[in-house]
Amino acid sequence: MKGRKELLVGSVVLLGIVTAVVGTLWLQGRRFGSTETEVHVLMRDVGQLSIGNTVTFRGVSIGRVGDIIVEDNGAAVRIQLLLDGDWILDEDAVVVLAPASMFGDWQAEIITRSQFPQYDYSEVPSDVQVTGGVRILGGYVLPDLSRLTAVADEVAQNVASLTDRFDRAFGEETADQITQAITNMEEFTATLRRLVDEQSDEFLGIADDVQNATSEIASVLETARGSLERIDALLASGDLDSILVNTKVITAELSGVSGDISAASQSLSGTLTLADSTFLSLNRISTRLENGDGSLGRLLSDTLLGGRIESLVEELNLLMEDLRANPSKYVRLSIF
Repeated sequence: MKGRKELLVGSVVLLGIVTAVVGTLWLQGRRFGSTETEVHVLMRDVGQLSIGNTVTFRGVSIGRVGDIIVEDNGAAVRIQLLLDGDWILDEDAVVVLAPASMFGDWQAEIITRSQFPQYDYSEVPSDVQVTGGVRILGGYVLPDLSRLTAVADEVAQNVASLTDRFDRAFGEETADQITQAITNMEEFTATLRRLVDEQSDEFLGIADDVQNATSEIASVLETARGSLERIDALLASGDLDSILVNTKVITAELSGVSGDISAASQSLSGTLTLADSTFLSLNRISTRLENGDGSLGRLLSDTLLGGRIESLVEELNLLMEDLRANPSKYVRLSIF
């Protein structure tokens, strides 16, 4: 009888221990008889994440945090995630650690980089992204309340510093200067508006002139178009070829006439040269006569004969002058 009681007490105690262990494991998220997918995450820090915290995907709990250890070199923290069931994650899957509530509970949420590309995720070397069949992901930890408080305090200090600088920079004198600048700007605007109103009529006149000039240009272009059309018609009719042929013939004839004129000019030049030589000879003769040289010189001593000779010389001079002035009377040229 006594042995039965001891066996019963031992069974109850053993059952209680088993129940406590199973309950604890159940509360921790362990599922007996089901498969699990193990995923590791390398982070710079884990915030306030602890073992047993929930792992979520699209807001649904899919597992728990199995372990948190610091890497041997101290450069990163490795987080073990145990996911319920078989999971195949996206190529760009990452983990974000964030508070799950206002009471200090944290969670690890599996997302893709494209959902929050602004986060600075930790990078996993390509040669260790899969180790021993376990997928290793990078991640990012959101700042907790203490960090946000520190950042808010820093922002408040910066704002206070800016406010102090603003107060020093914008004193009473600066405010008066800004007021004066605004007043000057208003006066300038009023002056500019008045100037624009005064010049509007001139602008309208210029616009009318531009329009008239445009109309005249259009008329000139229309006339030029008509001229081009007539030239085009002339080119198409074939009359231009005959005109060019006639022009060529006329040019050849003019070239011949120019040659004849050149020959006549050379002949006239020779005649004038001969006349100049004759004048020189006459001058020499008259000089000798005046000096009384030779028979003619002696004859000049006769007053009557000298008068006749002088008259003859004058007539010869007149003749030579008339020859120079009107060579056509004495020299006839026939070009054609």
